[in-house]
Amino acid sequence: MGAADDASPTAGFRAGLRVGFGIQGVIMVGTCLSYGALARETGMGVLYSAATTGFMWALPAQIVFAELFAGGASLLAILIAVGVTNARFTPMAVALMPVIRGWGPRKLAFLAVHFVAVTPWALTMRDAPAMPVPQRMPFWLGIGLVNFIGGTTATAAGNMMAVAFPTYVSLGLVFLVIAYWSILFTDVPERYAQFAVGIGALLGPLLFLATPEWSLLLGGLIAGTAAYFLNRRLEERDARRTAAATTVGGGEDA
Repeated sequence: MGAADDASPTAGFRAGLRVGFGIQGVIMVGTCLSYGALARETGMGVLYSAATTGFMWALPAQIVFAELFAGGASLLAILIAVGVTNARFTPMAVALMPVIRGWGPRKLAFLAVHFVAVTPWALTMRDAPAMPVPQRMPFWLGIGLVNFIGGTTATAAGNMMAVAFPTYVSLGLVFLVIAYWSILFTDVPERYAQFAVGIGALLGPLLFLATPEWSLLLGGLIAGTAAYFLNRRLEERDARRTAAATTVGGGEDA
């Protein structure tokens, strides 16, 4: 009975809740508090700022929205900018779905996709493959629900408490999530993820100086592409070395 319970969807959901209430949840709440304070500075009300978190569910896109909103940009310009910023979630969702599918109705995938964000995606891609298939979707939903409810609530709270936040505290909270992402991805065993983090960290500030509007998109594209080809080159080198060592070993045995 214990083994069956451990492999149940309920156990997967509880595991997701535990992750959601863990350190990544604390950092996410801190970040959303900061964004709520920033949103108030741009003229957004409590409900408006919380809605941007709920509907966009991506801090870079929310910051882009806040900056353009404050600058009086047109609705079309804001929609294009937010859409381009969030385009990075498309390959993430495509990679995630085969991992977590296998439990629940197919329509549940529409809810699951909305929760795609960098931190829960990385955690799920790291941990879910080792779980029984019926646990994976509930695990993802557990993390997603905690983050979604906590994030929208924290955004509203940050907006209301903005007067109590010094500017340097608000900016510091934003950088918490960046630090956590860096630690999380360098902990991923795949070598290409570590390359992407390192290249992005070096390239990002330079691109921001050159083109602040496109630095995030270009940084991710260039760092990810470079990491892929660098990792592929190293894998080919390792394969040649392994083949050569096998050949030498076989010759000596003969």
